[in-house]
Amino acid sequence: MASYNKYDRPLFRDVLVVPLACFFVSLFAGATVFAVIGHQMHVEGVNAIQRLRHYGPGISLIVYSEALVKIPGAAICSVFFFAMLFVLGLASQFIHLDVLTTGFSELFPEDIRRCRLLLLLGVIFIEAFLGLVFLTQGGFHLFRVVDWYAAAFGVLIVGFLELLSVCLVYGIRRLLIDVQGMLGELRTITKVCWGALLLILSPLMFILAIASSTVTFTTQLDENQAVLPIWSIAIGWLIVILSTIGLPITLIYKLSVQKCDPHKLILPSEEYTSHVADRRTRHKSELLNAAGNL
Repeated sequence: MASYNKYDRPLFRDVLVVPLACFFVSLFAGATVFAVIGHQMHVEGVNAIQRLRHYGPGISLIVYSEALVKIPGAAICSVFFFAMLFVLGLASQFIHLDVLTTGFSELFPEDIRRCRLLLLLGVIFIEAFLGLVFLTQGGFHLFRVVDWYAAAFGVLIVGFLELLSVCLVYGIRRLLIDVQGMLGELRTITKVCWGALLLILSPLMFILAIASSTVTFTTQLDENQAVLPIWSIAIGWLIVILSTIGLPITLIYKLSVQKCDPHKLILPSEEYTSHVADRRTRHKSELLNAAGNL
């Protein structure tokens, strides 16, 4: 996670390499899927697309499996493909598990430090137990509900609110000062580009993504209701609410119970401000010492 990186980590390299790698991998994977679907439509007729569109998230497994059997060395390619899927899923689980346990560790540092292994085992057991429901006969339909509502709405809404908190609450100016403390003085064009990306392009992309997901949901509502019962759709919206309701509840609690000043709620805490100032001072001293030793 970002908070555990070195203070002077090459940030620009990460923000360029990671998105570009994800973009090209997604482009290659998507082009492959649609190329295979086009071939199936050519061979089997237009009904192929009618059959494939009901597979949902599992379409890549089906499409790649059908493509692998048509190429030379299908057996070894299939082994490599499913090994890749296994490693990819395992890596995702490691990240997910580490995020949960690290969050608990930061909330209760003294208690968790003594029993971190028990926490890891407990989280693994609970997630494995909850995941058993996806192995039932209706597990795939439940997976579709979780995948659609949690990914399409919950993640987008939380990400949009996080972006607003960085841009409007913490402020672009403070963020650029922090970045300069890590990487050194930034050019004016770099500051302008960062500001434009965070204040204009990123919020616009989030709004378009949320609007697109909403329109897609309303246009497919009849189809979803034909496949899934009403109560499962209600569970999906409950997932969306649970993933975002913590924010207004915390705000109401701070204002009504703790009687916090609304102005202070949108400012960095004094502890954080002093920590950042101390870290900047130490980093400048390290740079001066390094320059003096040259």
